[in-house]
Amino acid sequence: MIRKFETQDLDAVMQIWLHGNLDAHAFIAASFWTEHFEMVRDLLPQAELYVHENEDTRQIDGFIGLTENHIEGVFVCLLYTSPSPRDA
Repeated sequence: MIRKFETQDLDAVMQIWLHGNLDAHAFIAASFWTEHFEMVRDLLPQAELYVHENEDTRQIDGFIGLTENHIEGVFVCLLYTSPSPRDA
């Protein structure tokens, strides 16, 4: 089910954000993402976010950020994505 982000979703959303960026941007030092983690954690709740919640497990497995009619980012839990090219 897709629904609007709620404050209690922040920990799950941040883990998806961190691991998604580490996986998708392996050419960027992991420290870049970990050093920006707290800043993003503070900013994300101010954005227009929607999460996908697995109806069986009630776990957040993805989210999207919007600005007006523009998609700022789509993040999906790595358990539900295709293998990374570097995993091939």
